[in-house]
Amino acid sequence: GTLPQAPITVRLDGNSSGRVFEGIGLVNASGTSKLLMDYPEEQARAILDLLFKPFHGAGFTILKNEIGADVNSSTGAEPCHRRSKEERAVARGVNFWMAKEALARNPDMVFAAGRWGIPAWADATDEDRTEYYLDYVRTMGLNGTPLRDLSPGENEVKLDRDWTVHKLFPALQSGGFPYVRLIAKDEIQSWKLADELKKDK
Repeated sequence: GTLPQAPITVRLDGNSSGRVFEGIGLVNASGTSKLLMDYPEEQARAILDLLFKPFHGAGFTILKNEIGADVNSSTGAEPCHRRSKEERAVARGVNFWMAKEALARNPDMVFAAGRWGIPAWADATDEDRTEYYLDYVRTMGLNGTPLRDLSPGENEVKLDRDWTVHKLFPALQSGGFPYVRLIAKDEIQSWKLADELKKDK
């Protein structure tokens, strides 16, 4: 067997400019939750309890959904909330259902979202992209699961800083969503973005 480790002392400094602990989250993406909707009700309920019920199982406090785009984002595809410029946004797919189930178990659940893909029509212009994201935020609100955090860039890829700052942010403010926080970029294996943001007014 292994010997027990000596106790570790962790000192918290409320005046530090370092990282902030905001909870423990689950990323719900790439078709990974689809089968859960088809489980017998008793088993599905037990699994959802283990995921989201406070002080029970994992007890996740943040649920981050993929903003579906009907593309295979690694192990599957999440359906798009708005497939064409002409279509009205609709809450389709397991992610909206999963958000409702999480909230039913924890009324303090925090919702986040990011994208892996985006429909061609939505990426055609800055205005279309902004409208696409606003529609997603609005649809989450209508689902009864308002979004707190939005990652507007493609997951683990480049940040479009000017569009985010000059188009999306003002549109969220004027569109009735000033409570939505923007996550500049979901960076992988690097804190470079944090250093860039510290210098960016």
